[in-house]
Amino acid sequence: MSRKKGILVSIFALLVVGGWILYIQLQPKGYATPTYATDAFFGAVMRKDAGAAVQASDDPCGMMAEQRIKEFQEGLRHETLLQYTILSNTEINPDWNEVWVEIEFDDGRKGKYPYMVEREMGGWRLQFERFSMDQNGNVTGKAGCVMGEPSFTDKLVRKVRSLIP
Repeated sequence: MSRKKGILVSIFALLVVGGWILYIQLQPKGYATPTYATDAFFGAVMRKDAGAAVQASDDPCGMMAEQRIKEFQEGLRHETLLQYTILSNTEINPDWNEVWVEIEFDDGRKGKYPYMVEREMGGWRLQFERFSMDQNGNVTGKAGCVMGEPSFTDKLVRKVRSLIP
């Protein structure tokens, strides 16, 4: 009976290790620094590369990658980012930085926007925000989630990620 128990424990351990490796491999890849993550995101937006923009960022609303790519593609059809400048990069804590970015669009709009950049298992990723603005282009706040409440699965995945150092 002891041999069977040993085999079961070994199989369980292999499943746990295999699951952990799979989980790590499925994590989105991040960047070495908050600045690299910010550059990767805004560089992709300037190139109108929705897939790369989504890869360099997370959505605090929990929108899935396919939906985010469609949202970016639609937005990039109507707006062109001419240039961006990282104005400041402030560490909030070892896993969060606030990065202020000035961006200029082809229609002459220019504004300064605060983005959070989070360190995850795979590296740093920009937290994509939707901002509300006044008629002068000044940020008045965050617009909030367009799609509503994240699904149970999205909440569970975020909770599990938050528990991993």
